[in-house]
Amino acid sequence: MFPIRRFYTPHSSKNETSSLQPGSLSSGLGSRLGGLAGSTYERVGEEHHPHAMQHHHHHPSIDHHRPLSTEPDETDEDEPNAEQAAAAMGDLGPDGLPIVPLKEKVKFYTSLCFGTTAILAVFAFLFLIPFIVDPAISSLAADFEQQPVTCVVSSFETAIGLKNCTWSSCREGCTTAALKCTLIKVNYSRTPFDEARQGRGGNSLQLDFNVTDTKFFVNTEGCGYPPKVNCSEFARKYRLLGDAHFPCYFSRTYPELVVAEYSWDKTVRNLVLALVAPPVVFGITVGTLIFWYCPGCSKEKADETGDGEELQVEDEVY
Repeated sequence: MFPIRRFYTPHSSKNETSSLQPGSLSSGLGSRLGGLAGSTYERVGEEHHPHAMQHHHHHPSIDHHRPLSTEPDETDEDEPNAEQAAAAMGDLGPDGLPIVPLKEKVKFYTSLCFGTTAILAVFAFLFLIPFIVDPAISSLAADFEQQPVTCVVSSFETAIGLKNCTWSSCREGCTTAALKCTLIKVNYSRTPFDEARQGRGGNSLQLDFNVTDTKFFVNTEGCGYPPKVNCSEFARKYRLLGDAHFPCYFSRTYPELVVAEYSWDKTVRNLVLALVAPPVVFGITVGTLIFWYCPGCSKEKADETGDGEELQVEDEVY
């Protein structure tokens, strides 16, 4: 039998201690040991986790033991002060505003001119398509005789009204209908005009006309704009010719089509200029602007971007 020890508390009376039995003593001993173990566990927890216990007892919104961060504030580094901004922009003028370097001014005004030129090149190309490109292609497709042949006027009429002016030898303006028109028809021979005019032995040749009473036009389009095309002068000129011979050009593809003026070299030159000049101007101006202001087009900026990507890859690896 083990000896039974009696435990007394300061506030316990004799009646309470005398009434303790062995069973009640064992239960009281177990509760005392449990409380001792709990207090020991709490002290060990405080020794190993002092910050957690202090956080538990203090107000959760205030952390007195949080270590101060030694990392610099990124917002302070990213936001330059007024002196750094002025140094980046250049010296300040008398009014306190930064002085823009001459190079930046030239670049700005050049960019403005290039942008305006690019827009005008687009509109010029759209304007030249119906007035130069389309007529030139039609003329080349008609395959006009490059050397003038001999023509003579067969009929000359002047009509008024839309009903009577279904066609016209000359129109001032290619987008409007003619209310007053001149109808000229000719006969032409494929004999070259120079040979027919000189003749043999100084005498005119007796011409055999290949096509008779066919429509005659001022140019391949049959229209134009002053001062290049003047329909009044055109009508006066061929009304006074009578039976005289004059040079003209016929189409090999459409033999009934005869015009007063045609130049293969001029037609090709106008077509090439209309198709090449506006796109080239647009490409040069827009390409220069892209090179100046595109971040990835400049070699220096591209190298900086490449270095930044390499540094980022190294940071991810290590």
